[in-house]
Amino acid sequence: MKHRIVSLCALLLVASCGDNTDSDDAGVTPDAAGTDIGTDTPDADTVDTTPDVVEDVVEDVDAEPDADVAPDADVEPDADAVDPLIDEWEVIPRTVAQADADETLWAPGEELNAGQAAIGLHPSEYDHFTGPEARCRPNDYVIQNDAIAVCIANALRPSQYTYTGGFVIDMAPADDRDGEMLEMIAPGTDLRNVYADNFEVVRDGSDGGAAVLRVSGDALAFMAVGNFVGGILTGEPLYFETEFRLEPDSASLEVVTWVVGTDPDLIRTRIEPGDMMLGGDHVTHWSPMFGQIATRSLTESDLWVGISNNFSYGVWSEGMRIGVFAPGVIDSDLDPTVMTRGVLGPATEANYVRRYAVGRDTRELRENLAPYHAANEGETVTLTGRVTAGYEERRFSIRGADGEFEVVRLNDDGEADVTLPAGDYTAHGWGTDTEDWTTSFTVPSDDAIALTYPEFGTLDIWVDDSTGGTLIPSSALVQVGGDRISRHHIVRGSGEFLMRPGSYDVLISRGEEFTTSEHTGIVISAGADTEIVTSIERVMDTENWISGDFHQHQRRSIDSTVENTVRVESNLAHGLDFMAPSDHDAVENFPRIIAEMGVEDLLFTYGGSEVSPVWGHTNMFPLVYSPELPGFGSVALSSVVDGAIVGITGPEIAAQARGLGADVIQVNHPREGLGFLNASEYDPVLGPEFTDDEFFFADFDSVEVVNSTADTCEVMRDWFSFLLHGMEVAGVGNSDSHSLGDLVGWPRNYIMAEGVTEASQITEELISDAVVGMHVSVSGGIFLDFGEGLYPGDTVEMDEAGTYTFDLRAQTPSWVRAQWVIVYVNGVEMDRFEIDSDVADLVDFSAEVDVQIADDSFVVFFAYTPGTHPIVTAGERIFGFTNPVFIDVGADGWVAPGVADEAALPLPTGIPFCRSEKDAAPDEPSCSHSLQ
Repeated sequence: MKHRIVSLCALLLVASCGDNTDSDDAGVTPDAAGTDIGTDTPDADTVDTTPDVVEDVVEDVDAEPDADVAPDADVEPDADAVDPLIDEWEVIPRTVAQADADETLWAPGEELNAGQAAIGLHPSEYDHFTGPEARCRPNDYVIQNDAIAVCIANALRPSQYTYTGGFVIDMAPADDRDGEMLEMIAPGTDLRNVYADNFEVVRDGSDGGAAVLRVSGDALAFMAVGNFVGGILTGEPLYFETEFRLEPDSASLEVVTWVVGTDPDLIRTRIEPGDMMLGGDHVTHWSPMFGQIATRSLTESDLWVGISNNFSYGVWSEGMRIGVFAPGVIDSDLDPTVMTRGVLGPATEANYVRRYAVGRDTRELRENLAPYHAANEGETVTLTGRVTAGYEERRFSIRGADGEFEVVRLNDDGEADVTLPAGDYTAHGWGTDTEDWTTSFTVPSDDAIALTYPEFGTLDIWVDDSTGGTLIPSSALVQVGGDRISRHHIVRGSGEFLMRPGSYDVLISRGEEFTTSEHTGIVISAGADTEIVTSIERVMDTENWISGDFHQHQRRSIDSTVENTVRVESNLAHGLDFMAPSDHDAVENFPRIIAEMGVEDLLFTYGGSEVSPVWGHTNMFPLVYSPELPGFGSVALSSVVDGAIVGITGPEIAAQARGLGADVIQVNHPREGLGFLNASEYDPVLGPEFTDDEFFFADFDSVEVVNSTADTCEVMRDWFSFLLHGMEVAGVGNSDSHSLGDLVGWPRNYIMAEGVTEASQITEELISDAVVGMHVSVSGGIFLDFGEGLYPGDTVEMDEAGTYTFDLRAQTPSWVRAQWVIVYVNGVEMDRFEIDSDVADLVDFSAEVDVQIADDSFVVFFAYTPGTHPIVTAGERIFGFTNPVFIDVGADGWVAPGVADEAALPLPTGIPFCRSEKDAAPDEPSCSHSLQ
C-alpha cells in the first residue's frame, strides 16, 4: 500500500500527551489508593470533609459557569471553603472590562498610531495574512499593534481539527505579510480544546491601553479525534476562559487562561492544561538545546518554536512540558503541552500564562519575547552567506556541544548576527547534514564566519508543444535520473533547475497523450548552465474528451504536505485538463490559486472534498470554498449536540453533501480495510436493501473501481452489482495521490466533452453531467472508446435479441501496448481476446466486436497488459475500461436484470494485478483505515 496508514489504533495512542503518574510533580504524591494528596498530611482541623461543607462548596460551581464562577480579582477566597492542599494557583486578575469597548471602532487594515494596540473584526478586503496557511476570514478577530498582528478565529470552525474557533490561527509581524504558515495554537488539555461559545471584546485599545479579547467554553475533544472516537475521550468536565492581551508597546501577545471544574460532584482532580500547538505543513517544531522535537516523546522547555521558511512562531511559558502526539501519522506535528499542573478542587481555579510571538528566526523571537525569555549570553559573531538566485534557503541551525542554540535566517544582505557562549560550533544548512552545507567555527571570533555552500549547476529546459505544426510553450514533467534522482514541473514552456554536478538522464513528458523526449548523459558542471531545447506532440486522439483525476490530496489534508501550487503544477505536467482536489474534510480555494498562478487558461478546477470517517470515505463534487461556512464548506464528520459528540451516519453524509451543492458523490476505495462497502456489509447478490443503514446510502453517483489495483476485481463485482440492481453508478479510477511520488493522472478519467478544446470551455455542470451520465472511460495507459458517436453510458435499442456490434478502439502511449480485452455482459465475462500490436502503435486495436445479447443488458470492456509502465508512471499497472453501454432489447425501456444468485455474478478473474490472482493478499493493518 503506497499511502500512509492512519489507524483508529494510532489515534488512541495518547500516552505521550500526558502522564498522570508523573512522580516529579512538586507537592503531589500518590497515596496507596492512587489518590493525589499533599506531601504534608493535614490534621483534622485543617480540612473539613463533612457532607455539609462539601455541598456548600459545590453550590458555587455551576455546570456551565460564566466569569462570575471564578474568584474575583478583588475578593479573597473564603478560608473556610478552601482546602489549602488543593488551592495551588495564585490568583491572576481578569482584565477590568472597558464600559464602551467596541469591536467595530477599528477595522483591520486601517493605520495604527505608534504606541497603539487595537482589536477589530476582519473585513472582507483585509489581506495582511497571506500565504499557504493564511486562514483569517471575515469576522474573525484581529488584534494588532505596530509590532505584531494576530488573528483569532471566531465561532466558525477554521479547520477539520476543531469544532469551533476561539484560538490563534494566523500570526505575522505588523510590517510583513508574506508567507503565513501557522496552522493553530489552541488552549486545551489531553487532546481536548475549547468548544468556544462566548466571545467578548473586553478592551478595544482606544484608551491607549491593551486590546483584550476573552473567549470561553467547555473542554471538548479535538474534532480530529472526536471524528474517530466520538465522545470516548472525555476526561474531567472543565471550563476554559482565555484572555488574549496585546499591550501597545509589546512585541508579543500575552495569553492567560483560567480553568475551573464543572462537575457538581467534583472534590479534587488532577489537571495538566496547556496549549495544542499545530505548526502546519512544512513547519518544524523546535526548542532551544533540544533542536527538533518531533522525535522526542517529552521535552521540558520554556520555549516552543515552529520554524517555517518565512517566519518562526514562538510560545513561551515558564516550566512548559511539550509532548508529541502521533508523530508521522499526520503531516503537521501536533504538540500538546502542559503549562500548569496540580489538583483542582471545587472552590479553586487553575490558571496559566504564556506569550506568543513571531520573528524571522529564533534570535528575533527571543528579542520579541524579552524580557520573558532571555537571549543567549556570550559573544556576537557575524555569519555571511549567499542569498542570490539558487540559494534561496537562508536558514542555518547552530549547534554546539550542549545542543542546538539557534536557527538563524540570513537577511537580504546575506548576513546574520548570532550571540553564543564561548566554544566550538557548527552551522548546518537547514534540513541537511551533508558536509557541503556544514561550517565549523569558534566563538569568540574577530572575523565574520563565511558559511559553506554546495556547488550547483543549472539545467535550463525549454519544451514546446508541436501538435499541429505550430510550436507553443508546453507544460511538462521532468524526471531526472542518474547521480541524483529528482522530479520537476514545467508550467509554460521553460524551467530552470538547480542541480549538483554530475551525469544525468532526463525524461520530459506530459502524460499518456503526448510523446516523450529522452536525453541521456546530460552533464551538469558547477557554476555552468546546461540547456535542453525540445518539443513534444499530442499523438493520441482524444477529441471530444477531457481528462482529470477525481482523487488527490494537498496541503489541507492532514496526511499530505503537497503545496497547493505544486499540486496545480503537477496536474498540468501530467497533461490533465481539469483538477479535482479532494482534501480530507476540507475545501480549498483553488480557483483563486489557479488564477493567481495565471494558468486558468490551461487548467479547470472542479472543487471537492473527501469526507473521511473511519468506516468509509466519499468524495463530493463540486464544493465551493465558502469562508462564511464552518470548515470553509466541507461536510462535518461529527457534531456537538447538548455538549456531546455525535458521529455522522452514511445517509447524513449524503444529505449534507447535497445541501452543500454536490452533484457528484463518489465512493472511494470501498473494499479497503473498513471501506464503505465492508462497513455497511454490502453483499453483491443481495444488493443495497440488505445493508447496515447506519453506514450505507444509495445516493452516490460513482465508485472507485481502481484505487489500489489489488482491489479491482472485488470492486468491479460490486460495481456490476450496483448496475444489476438498477443503481446508475459510474465506474472511475483515480490516483489518490498524497505526495509528489504518487503521480496524479494514473489512472485518469476521460469524460465526454463534445466541442471542448480548451480549459476555459470546461464547466462544473459539464463534468457533473458526464459523471452522472456515466460518460466516462478510465485509463491506466489504455484509452478505450467507440466509434459512430457512441459513448459509455449511452443506451442503444435492439428490436430483438441477437448480436450487437461495437466499433471498439484501444489507444496507448508509445511506451506500452494493450494486450488483452475482456467483454463483460451483465457482469459476466463473455469474451476475452488478445490484441496483436506493436508497442510503437498508438492505436493498438480498432475493429468491430460482436457481442451476443439475449435480454436487456449492459456491456463493459476491460483491457489490460501484464507488467507495469516502464517510464513516466513507472511501476504502475497498465489497463483501461469503459463505463457500461446499456442495450435495450425490444426498445421498451431498459430494465435492470437483477441478480439471481452468486453464480450469476462471479468474481472477475484472469486480471493479473487483482488480489484474487495473487498467491497471498497484500498486508493489511489489523486495526486501521487509510486516510486516502
